[in-house]
Amino acid sequence: MRIGGRWALVTLVAVVSLPVDAQSLRPAAPPPPTVFAVGDIVHCAAPEAAEMTGRLMERLLNETPHSIGITLGDNSNDDGSEASYGCFDRTTWGRLMPRLHPTPGNHDYIADAELPYYYLYFPNAGRPRLGYRAWNVGEWRLYALNTELPTPELRQAQLAWLEQDLSANHKSRCVLAYFHRPPFSSGNFASVPRALPIFRKLFKYGGDLVVTGHEHFFSTLPPLAPDGIVNRSHGIPTLIAGTGGAVFFNPPARLRYSSAGEAVLPRQLGILRIVLKPSSFEWAFIPVDPAVRAPSGTGTCHENPPGVTG
Repeated sequence: MRIGGRWALVTLVAVVSLPVDAQSLRPAAPPPPTVFAVGDIVHCAAPEAAEMTGRLMERLLNETPHSIGITLGDNSNDDGSEASYGCFDRTTWGRLMPRLHPTPGNHDYIADAELPYYYLYFPNAGRPRLGYRAWNVGEWRLYALNTELPTPELRQAQLAWLEQDLSANHKSRCVLAYFHRPPFSSGNFASVPRALPIFRKLFKYGGDLVVTGHEHFFSTLPPLAPDGIVNRSHGIPTLIAGTGGAVFFNPPARLRYSSAGEAVLPRQLGILRIVLKPSSFEWAFIPVDPAVRAPSGTGTCHENPPGVTG
């Protein structure tokens, strides 16, 4: 080839097509969804603790793809009025409000049991006066349930709705349910009348994990049947995370299920992290104080127990 009055030698390079591994061209699978959970959050008289957990929740949500935040009741740990929710709103939790999937607690119902301000404040609170709802997150079905419904008729309607939805969905998805009052606890605030009927429905349809607040500490309970007996095959484990900023409770004097792996972490602010895998889950308590050695664990989804009736 002649270039500018000179000859130039051009070298032709053959391009050889190499076999391409089709698998390498596929986009990486997204990480499994993550739930961050905590309850019992803001006291107007001492909002500093809630500010610390709010900042932690914000950081965890921002740095974790495919994550959601849920609350476990007593978002206002005063009386649930508009004024007490002003305290919630002035902390970092107020900035997080649109991103949260809440449940109410007993304190949220004190000021107005007919229509708590909770329903006016949270955009994701569900139907006013009811609050229970379900939706899919990855391979899981999540149930936000209400242990504070004020009448037996409303509580029975929730149970009927829950059974219908579980019957339609439990075979294809793992099940996580969250609500305020725990059905079992070694503390002082397990609620048999309010929470155990819900737990029975979840057990019947193979529920895989229950998460609650109400006790102002972090606690893990082994897989239990509705009679309170450890059942490794079909029981439901419970995680209690009332660690959002409310005044701490003293830890239980005796752990009812200590021989089965029950653990309590008292007097620590923090957020519960749950990673929802297709047929299992991983959990860890993330303390505000990074120097604290916190518990973690795993679990698997399972079928509903044979021969169980409602």
